[in-house]
Amino acid sequence: MSTQTVAATQTIARTLAGGGGEDPPLNPGSQSQDPQQIRETFNIALGRAPRPPGGPGGPNGPGDPGAPGEPAIPPDHLVPIQPGGEIKQAGMTPQPFDGDRAKAEAFLRELRLYMMANQGVPGFESPIRCVAITLTFIKGPKVDGWVEVMLQAIEQLHPIQDNIEYTYTDFLHHFQTQFTDSTKQETAQAALDKHYFKFPFIDQYISDFETLVRKAGYTVGSRETMNYFLKGLKAAPDVME
Repeated sequence: MSTQTVAATQTIARTLAGGGGEDPPLNPGSQSQDPQQIRETFNIALGRAPRPPGGPGGPNGPGDPGAPGEPAIPPDHLVPIQPGGEIKQAGMTPQPFDGDRAKAEAFLRELRLYMMANQGVPGFESPIRCVAITLTFIKGPKVDGWVEVMLQAIEQLHPIQDNIEYTYTDFLHHFQTQFTDSTKQETAQAALDKHYFKFPFIDQYISDFETLVRKAGYTVGSRETMNYFLKGLKAAPDVME
């Protein structure tokens, strides 16, 4: 095998073990937060298998790198930061949504980022107002009727008693039910079945593979995903020689 092929197979082995490459440096915790929990939150979101306990908060105590290749944690990274009250809007507003189902997930992602970036800004703490703000980003002939119905609904809500987080989350649920692609998981599963490795682009293969795995609802490192991963490698026989 060539040196490049050996490196590729080593990377493959790491992926089958549940990791697609180097993990980001740990965010150490403090008495108010467990760094292991922070690390696993990201791993679970990425569909990766949990790593064994260790490092900050683990057997070796704060400051331990936790895994080979991870730097020690600076002590000042252990201090919780309280959110401050901002007065100006931040971040880019989402691209307007016109009813194209293929763009619904991207719109929701941009919306979540925008709302998170504006936590603490006056007005954004109001769930009813967040619904109204979101409706301003939804426009076009295909969605005008739905916007009007939602506007009429929030106009009937009590401005204080109904101004609860559930109002906004339930609104988002109705948006997803109305506009998101219900076949996206099946589409990702079909794409995963046809995903194959083009030598020598192993990093791109792994990155695309993990993205498809998450969209298909699978877990990286499971027996099912291992089978998909190995199947995709057959397109490059020299890697398996």
